[in-house]
Amino acid sequence: MIENRLEFVINRLNEAIEVSNGPLNSTPEQIENDYEKSYPYATGYTRAAMHGSIEELQEILNKIREDKIDCLFGSEYENTL
Repeated sequence: MIENRLEFVINRLNEAIEVSNGPLNSTPEQIENDYEKSYPYATGYTRAAMHGSIEELQEILNKIREDKIDCLFGSEYENTL
């Protein structure tokens, strides 16, 4: 499950890189006619992707830490058996 979540973060960041390259790979006319190729769109998109990635990675890190504690001390479920 963690592997899938990490793959999601990687894909999100790769997509953000592609979007951020949009203005660099476009002519001024293309940028004017397609807001998704504009600098403000690319900036907002990549910012949102980075924030979302940070949140997801923090959740994954918290899960890993929780699992380490459970491994060392046993989960609450194991303690009730």
